[in-house]
Amino acid sequence: PYFHQIANGVESEASSAGYSVVLADTDRSVDKERRSIDALLARQVDGLILAGSGDEQDGHLAHLETSGVPIVVVGRYAIDVPSVSVDNREAARLGADHLIEEGCGRIAFIGGPRGYAVSKDRKEGYEAALKSRGLPVHEAYAVDGDFTPAGGYEAFHRLATSLKNASLPMPDGVLAANDQMAIGLLKAAKELALRVPEDLAVAGIGDIPTAVYVDPPLTTVSLPLKAMGKVAAKSLLALVKGERFPERRILLDVHLMVRASSRKRP
Repeated sequence: PYFHQIANGVESEASSAGYSVVLADTDRSVDKERRSIDALLARQVDGLILAGSGDEQDGHLAHLETSGVPIVVVGRYAIDVPSVSVDNREAARLGADHLIEEGCGRIAFIGGPRGYAVSKDRKEGYEAALKSRGLPVHEAYAVDGDFTPAGGYEAFHRLATSLKNASLPMPDGVLAANDQMAIGLLKAAKELALRVPEDLAVAGIGDIPTAVYVDPPLTTVSLPLKAMGKVAAKSLLALVKGERFPERRILLDVHLMVRASSRKRP
């Protein structure tokens, strides 16, 4: 759902300008990304938009800087090309800070896969919120997930087991690095007889469409995903036409959407 909304924004803007969009799903695989880019360049596309947040292996993209093909990235990449992104540290800080405001003192974090820039940024934002409020950053309360509902479900069960084995108390709040994992951990919390939000306040990041339909509705930090796609496409079209790029680094705002999953206070 995250990338679907970005792609929807790209297609909407490109279509209105008379361009067609060729979509390749790399499934966050470096090899698939490399093959997809080579195939698209072989088809002589007018430009490329990369939307996968980047990882520590961005070296395979270095040749794109001198390829002569206009390129815009969505998210944080190591390559030096125009970008459209949000402040992922700030997004996670907002979510964790809200849980603290609701009275949570033991806030867990379900992160994304290691090696991805977005995973690193969101964990740093979570830690910054705790430090700014004088709360300890305890690594026992942070586990990695994979950005899927199943990953969030499994990660929370894994967290609960490790805390029990270490004789540590369960968290009273948890921030998931994206909404899909937050939705998965809601199921895990129910299986562990934890009431949300009475026993466990839950927040995610993304504000995907299903966030308002889960029970309880999910508190989340809303990211302007469709707008990111539209701005990326508009910027790429400007480059394709040889127009001057207005800004090389475009940062869009995020904001907190408070719903029932985190309202511990009356």
